[in-house]
Amino acid sequence: MADNLVQMAFSLAWNSQFVSHMDRSFFPKINFWRDIFPDQVELQLNKLQKEGHLDLELKAGSLVEPFVQSKSIHISNGRINYKQRALENIQFGQGRFYPRGLLSDIGIPPQDHRPCRIIKNDGQDLQIDLNHPLSQYPISLNAEIVDYLSEEHKRGGSSIDIGCELTENGPGLQGHLADITTEFFNTDPFARVDTQPDPQFYQHPRLVNHVDEVASQHFAEIYGRFLKPGMKILDLMAAWNSHINLGKSELHVTGLGLNQEEQEKNPVLSDVVVQDLNQKPGLSFENETFDACICTVSIEYLIDPDAVFKEVGRVLKKGAPFIITFSDRWFDTKVTKLWTELHPFERMGLVTTYFQKSEIFTELNTESIRGYPRLENDAHFPDRKESDPVFAVWGYRS
Repeated sequence: MADNLVQMAFSLAWNSQFVSHMDRSFFPKINFWRDIFPDQVELQLNKLQKEGHLDLELKAGSLVEPFVQSKSIHISNGRINYKQRALENIQFGQGRFYPRGLLSDIGIPPQDHRPCRIIKNDGQDLQIDLNHPLSQYPISLNAEIVDYLSEEHKRGGSSIDIGCELTENGPGLQGHLADITTEFFNTDPFARVDTQPDPQFYQHPRLVNHVDEVASQHFAEIYGRFLKPGMKILDLMAAWNSHINLGKSELHVTGLGLNQEEQEKNPVLSDVVVQDLNQKPGLSFENETFDACICTVSIEYLIDPDAVFKEVGRVLKKGAPFIITFSDRWFDTKVTKLWTELHPFERMGLVTTYFQKSEIFTELNTESIRGYPRLENDAHFPDRKESDPVFAVWGYRS
């Protein structure tokens, strides 16, 4: 086939306990003749090339290695590479993921960063699961040809293992097990380097982009699924950009943030509230005021998320969505300790825990978006050619 060079988008949809997940990946260059497709896609490659898209229902263990009970092992605390990893004070939480290289004397090299899950920790021994975190989940796979590329885009070098790229380094880590509680909150999780009141840190406006333009467009696309003309929206922890495509004439958006000037420069905000949620998590709005609430690249700064989530639930109308988005950048001195300790995909699992602990939200979802190219006029191009990853978690007021 002449048009064997393409851009493709893939998505994996799967369900863990009480949560639906979607992991999206973009591949800017795929060669049908050289790159390695998952077996089920390979079998229907002609259909994909002719129709431009493919939907498959995959049994558990068909996209990644099947679950094997023998990969659930017991190891004593004395066989952990604490000193090598400079993690002498680490406390392994049940349900959490850690790099395999922390283990020693079981044939795993210290540079192996693949995640393993702690199933049980009694203080003396650990039960560790080395299976892929997606190994027990059926998966709906969608593959779509986005564009055909000319021969000038043909590249040399090695093949891409598409199945490996789709499933490694994240997908599955946001899911919780049905029979154990994930222990996120054992070791002063909300400590921060900078303990001064947040209004002091944010007293001067920071009119900077916290994600690149492509990631911002993905935020807007996600919000656009929920925000419709005529709605009253709460933009929680707002700044100068709400990443919303609708304007003041279509939405009534109330911003609540720490800097007055930043919010006043936000073109979509109709009202501005200055409030430090870490000092005063209570919201001054009536019950069931808003049709939706968004929170963009800020959830990692909350030191009392339980109180904030309950308040958001109070001011949302029944059935209204609370949508949280974030990426992999933050202010180092103000981010919470727990956030920095987690894998980016595991952070989505943490946010679903916030939703669940509030006992106010239902129909929880997570979504990840990776692999899209960064615009060439971006300040960080070409040092970082990929767009910032996007992570989203949402639920609905019950």
